Formats: sequence, structure tokens, C-alpha cells
Amino acid sequence: MISFPRAAARAVLAVARHAVVGRLRGPAPPVTLSPADGAVIFSVVLPQLVVQLRVPTDRVGDATIVLPMEALEAVEGTGTDPVTVETKGRRAVLRWTDRGQPRSKEVEAGPRRPMRDEPVEPTTFAAMPPEFVVALHEAGRCAGRPTGRYALDRVQLKGRTGDVVASDGASAYLHGGFAFSFAEDLLVPATAVFGAADLRGEPVGLGRSTTHLAVRIGPWTVSLPLDDGGRFPDVAAVVPKAAPGKLLRIDDADAEELRAALPKLPGAGEEHRPVTLDTGNGRVPVVRARAAGSGDVVEVRLDRSTTPKGMAAVALDRAFLDRALRLGCRTFHVAAADKPVAARCGRLTLVAVPLDGSMIVAGTLQAIVRRTATPPVPTVDREATPSASTALVPLIPASTEAMVLTEPGELLTEIAPSETVDPLAEAEALRDACVDAGHRVARLLAWFKARRREPKAIAKVWSSLQSLKLRPGGPQ
Repeated sequence: MISFPRAAARAVLAVARHAVVGRLRGPAPPVTLSPADGAVIFSVVLPQLVVQLRVPTDRVGDATIVLPMEALEAVEGTGTDPVTVETKGRRAVLRWTDRGQPRSKEVEAGPRRPMRDEPVEPTTFAAMPPEFVVALHEAGRCAGRPTGRYALDRVQLKGRTGDVVASDGASAYLHGGFAFSFAEDLLVPATAVFGAADLRGEPVGLGRSTTHLAVRIGPWTVSLPLDDGGRFPDVAAVVPKAAPGKLLRIDDADAEELRAALPKLPGAGEEHRPVTLDTGNGRVPVVRARAAGSGDVVEVRLDRSTTPKGMAAVALDRAFLDRALRLGCRTFHVAAADKPVAARCGRLTLVAVPLDGSMIVAGTLQAIVRRTATPPVPTVDREATPSASTALVPLIPASTEAMVLTEPGELLTEIAPSETVDPLAEAEALRDACVDAGHRVARLLAWFKARRREPKAIAKVWSSLQSLKLRPGGPQ
């Protein structure tokens, strides 16, 4: 007879469900209950990994019991009462109490799995920080599908440098600073299991056997099979080096408001979910988006952030930008529109290949004029009312019909007395606006001159035709 609390059944099921992305093909895997010294060990063999939970108990028994997954689903409930399991030949009977009422369920006990399916437990575990579990989770989320050349569905652990690396071919995740007990590079399956809430705790240990890499988190052990034949790209070679004075630094407040706005920007349902990160080239950084086939552009101004001159605008998948901000990255290296973009936070680096340059959305002069028009133009809804400096700004197409001019006083009311103003930046912006306005005035005058010459040209042609004295039957 083996006894365990109902909470153990809930925890095992929760972790197993988290590890399986989508629908599990075939029947649910069985659960093995193995007696140990004052404890029972739950083991579930899932695709690409094995999950084990050690639960202290006063009834251990002396035999291993294999139960179908439905047995744990029957007893999980919400209570904390103990569950007893007793075998009768090839049958197993589970008994427990639910809200004071005795319950029982009889199931067929399965055969014990072959020894070849059981991972070899490492002899030693090296202590690891809790951030290591987070790194495995985020690396698993960044992994992609395998290609003919690289095993992108794997996570790489670089023994010498202490890096956890993953890539889907378009973006990459690299978290360094860990101390591994092995020197070689290992490949293990990318899995979502480390995102389970139950796999959060201490201590964290890492061990390696001849066939598996084992991660121990408190009472849990996750064993990942080693991939000895897979190939993995050299992610570190494509990470751009941080150049001093060439980094876009996003303020924390700007980062939170940008994250709230990203899902609501136009184009969220398109294939690449493109947004334009315009570093401002020494002025205010801006994030822009436009739906395909639409002329309306929406932008988020990052007035609290700083950027040096000489930096370019780049088109990115908004998922990369959101993930970088969520993980705390505040510095971005943008060398050119066709060069990899790197986001950094301490020992964490995220890299993304930019989208095609044709997806870059540029701002217009009308955007500045329309931003202060009365009544205000529609903006994207936000969870909280933002400050004027980070308002979402709809940009309108460049046409004379769409221009909405404002009174001079309206432009001045947006600058709060306490706001810090860079006079050189404001002067450059004003100069650019004046040059652009001059070009538009010249085009407008050319249009009027062309229209003024049209009546004269038509009159001259008509006079020439009259001199021919044409009649319906021909010249007379």
C-alpha cells in the first residue's frame, strides 16, 4: 500500500500538462509510483523528457505501482486528504475522502516500463541559481523547428562559457554567466515544462549522466535526453558588439507604456507583425506601425529615452520587441536597417534579424501638425491614460486634403513647464520642418501655375482651329 496527498496528484498533472504543447498524440502516459526511503516518487515519461516528484509519506510499501493518468485525474480535486493505493492482482484501488465523503476508484495497473526508458540519475548535482530555470524556460520559448542543417528545436548549454542558447532562425536567446560542471557543449530538447508554476523554488541543481541532463528543483527532477548528433548554429558569432555611444536606451516608464501599446498597434494580425523602431538619430525615438494597404500610421513617442546620432530605423517583429522589454532589456544596438539588432540586460542578450527594409514606416510632417489638432484625432486605447509625451499619434497620408492646421497656441500648450527641452534638438527639428514646408509650398505654387497656364493654352488652340474654318463637310 502506498499513500500520498491529493496535492501531489494535482502538481504532477499540472506539470505534465504544461510540458505538452497542444494535444498529446496517442494515449496519456502512465504514472509510476516507486517506493523510496520515507517517500514515494512519481515518474511520468513525456515526449522528450521525464518528470519526477518526490513526496514524503508514512506509507511507502515495497512494490512499484503503475497507474493510468486517469487515476490521478480522479483524485486531484481541491482537498488535502491523503490517497491510498492498494493493488489486487492486475487491478489497483484508490481510496480518498472528498468533502467528508469516502470515494474510491478501481483502475487497471499497468506493467512497469522497461529499464531503457528510465533515465540514469546523475551521481552529483551542482548548485545553480534560480535564474537558470528561467533561462531554460525562455530558451525553450525561443527555439524553433528543426531544419535540414541545424537542430533549432534544441537548447544549447555551452560548458566553457556558461551560456544557455536557443534560436528559431530569425531571433536568438543567449543567457550567460552560469557555471556548468562540464566543459563540452550539450544539446537538449526545448520544452515548455520549465514554465510551470510548480517548478519554482530552491535549491536548484544540475547533473549529467551518460544519457541525460537532469535539472533538480526542490522535490522535482526533470531529465532531458542528450542529443549527441545534432548541429547548432554559432549564435555568438552574429551578436553585434556593443559600441559605446551607439546604444538606444529606453526609459523604464517608456518601456511599460510601449509594451501596453504594442498589441494594439496596426498590423498585429499580419504575418510578421511589423513595427518600425526609429531611433530618432539623436532626437526622440519613435515606434511606428501601419496596417497593410492603409495609409494611416500610429506611432509611440519615447520622450524619456535617449539615443545618439548616427543610428538607423529598423523594421522588427513586435513580438521580439515586446519580449526584450518584458525581460528587462533597456539597451538596443541598432547598427543599420539590414544588420542584426541586439537587446541587452546584464548577461542576457536577445538578437533579431530585421524585417525587409520595405516594411520600415517613415513619419510625415502632417503627423506633427495633426497631433495637436482640435478635436483630437482617434488614438489607440490604452489601459491607463498616458502622458502627452508618449501618446499614440495617428499619422495621415501626405495629401493637401488631409492637412489639419492648428492655432499656434495649441502647439505651445503641450510643453509642460517642468519638461526638459534640448534647444539644439528642437532647433534641428524646426529646421527640418521648415525645409520640408518650403518644398511643399514650391510644389503647391507649381500646381497653381500649371492650372493658370491651362486656359491660355486652350484659348490658343481654339483660335488656331477657328482659322481653319472647318465645316461638317470639310474645309469650304
